[in-house]
Amino acid sequence: MGNSITSKLAFVVVDEIRERDSYVPALERGGFKVETFPDEAQALAALQARSPHVAVVHFGENMARTIAFIKELHALDPTVSILYFTYYGGQELHARAIAAGAFAVREKPYSLYDENLIALLVSAFEESRKRKRLVSDQHRALVLMPFKKEFEEVY
Repeated sequence: MGNSITSKLAFVVVDEIRERDSYVPALERGGFKVETFPDEAQALAALQARSPHVAVVHFGENMARTIAFIKELHALDPTVSILYFTYYGGQELHARAIAAGAFAVREKPYSLYDENLIALLVSAFEESRKRKRLVSDQHRALVLMPFKKEFEEVY
């Protein structure tokens, strides 16, 4: 995971350019700085430098590829809230994506311009922010001890 955390950063990793670009205005309206990627390799390379709060992922007709990428992205940076928008329904697919590390799976068509998306983005951002805070707090320690002559052997 990259060291720098940019305020409200979103990655869009979608292989079809028109669909990828369709997410940009909706995410920007939600207050995100958006970076787009046509494939996994470029997104994972960017992940080395910065950690997004939200990642929108989808690879055309290839559910297995999308789920494999969700799993890889989540393994590398579990603080990212991954959103998977898909034309395929069914509990099994959704459960596989969630098990791989997706924050949410939504069926298309899913309006990119309504209050439901904004609510989902707010929820995903808050969850990611919480996860990032927990990870950063793991490297902190608080030690309380008295500094008196009688405790010199302890410290």
